[in-house]
Amino acid sequence: MTEQPAGITPPSSPTIADWLPRGALVLDLGGGGSELAGALEARGCRVIGLPDGAVRWLEVPVEDIDAAIGFGPLNVSGSAYIERLLRTIRDRLAADGLIVLAANGETWLDWNVLLRACGFAPIASPWPERIVAKRAPQPPDSLAVNLHHAAPQTGLNLRWSPDEAEFLSPAPTEIWARLAASDMRRIACDYALADPWGGARAAPVLSTFFRVDLPAGNIAFGAGATGLLRQLAPLARAGRLLASPFAHPDFLSWATAEGAELGWIGNDQDDEELCATIAAFTPHVVHLERPSPCGAILDADGVLRVCVTARRHGAIVVIDEAYLAYFAGAMSAVTIAPMADNLIVVRSLSKAYCAGGLRVGFAVAGGMASRALRRLTAPLQVSELAFQMGLMLLEAGDIFTRLRARIATGKPSMVHALGRLGLDVAAGHAELPWTVIDDASGEAAALLEAHGISGKRLCPFGAAQDGGLLRMAVPLSDERRAQFLQAMSGRR
Repeated sequence: MTEQPAGITPPSSPTIADWLPRGALVLDLGGGGSELAGALEARGCRVIGLPDGAVRWLEVPVEDIDAAIGFGPLNVSGSAYIERLLRTIRDRLAADGLIVLAANGETWLDWNVLLRACGFAPIASPWPERIVAKRAPQPPDSLAVNLHHAAPQTGLNLRWSPDEAEFLSPAPTEIWARLAASDMRRIACDYALADPWGGARAAPVLSTFFRVDLPAGNIAFGAGATGLLRQLAPLARAGRLLASPFAHPDFLSWATAEGAELGWIGNDQDDEELCATIAAFTPHVVHLERPSPCGAILDADGVLRVCVTARRHGAIVVIDEAYLAYFAGAMSAVTIAPMADNLIVVRSLSKAYCAGGLRVGFAVAGGMASRALRRLTAPLQVSELAFQMGLMLLEAGDIFTRLRARIATGKPSMVHALGRLGLDVAAGHAELPWTVIDDASGEAAALLEAHGISGKRLCPFGAAQDGGLLRMAVPLSDERRAQFLQAMSGRR
């Protein structure tokens, strides 16, 4: 154990012990002294010290640590060593474990930023001179692919819309017929070093698709919207990120891992309220989803006002438009990119196109933001075959007319049927293929599961997966519509 530095008094050990389970394993990071260890051990805790070579020692498999406590300077030197030590502690910390540090231990560090970057979430501390943090959700566990991958136990899965492909016209297979008849080996061997981000070849196609002139240097293709958002997360490094708590969790997870402080948008469809929140929180990055998680779409004028306000406060606006694909190029914020130099719009060919396996996405940026886009995104991410297939889909224009019509005719009857069960349903835009149910208690999910129907849980970021919102995909095919109506008519 290291001796207690002069002027630093550890908070009363019984208070700390009250936060810990009996028999807790506590790692003393330095400064606690033998008095602290003795008091904790008297309460049934086991205390181990931080020896020399601590980082290597902690990487040896040991049982989980319930708490790590340091009331003085850490027993390591340099910010790189401290960061590695904290990351290693986080990996060894029990799921409900805590870390408690002296705020004045290393005065040259911003502990809140460093703790967030190392996988902790600072929480309210009962001691003004101490920083307390718990384990935060971190990739890969916090990513959507892990949160939503489990197969539902019920008969009708309304998490997704696998029947959308039936209503695309022309069908993607028809669009790709010309490519299938070409020399695919030659295309696969084409190493696009002359256009590594795809902007030069895509600019004419995207300019036609969105009906606005787009410079090649403002475009970057990547491995889907997910891949692009991962690479854009460092925009929020050690800064402030403003987003909806119900936004897709991946970007929030990655930004948190970069040390970002999160602030929450109350109403993402009221641009005046959004602008006021931006002025109050002064974020470095504003993250919006169009449509919103509840299926509403902020109009282009509102988006432009948000961008202007964000620019005034030095922020970049990142908009995820993956779900806006149902409207092709219409209503996209891409159309205002020439007027908003701090805007980055991310799109994909997964939603609506039913081509998620291509792993093709693209981002379009305004003038200033385009430099950050090219700086952060890796070149040559998309295979040449997938890139050509993606361009063909975009060249085909609006292939969703029949799909939108099918959604518009089927959605009202679904909303009515759900409402008859007493559920609080937000229909959202008439031509988006889902509804959202307010289900903070989880009772709606349980009721629908009793009818053999499952939906997709949307929870506030970092919350348990047992409350929040329930997104229900609109059944589109005759078969799935019949299944839905039959399921709603009785209980299993």
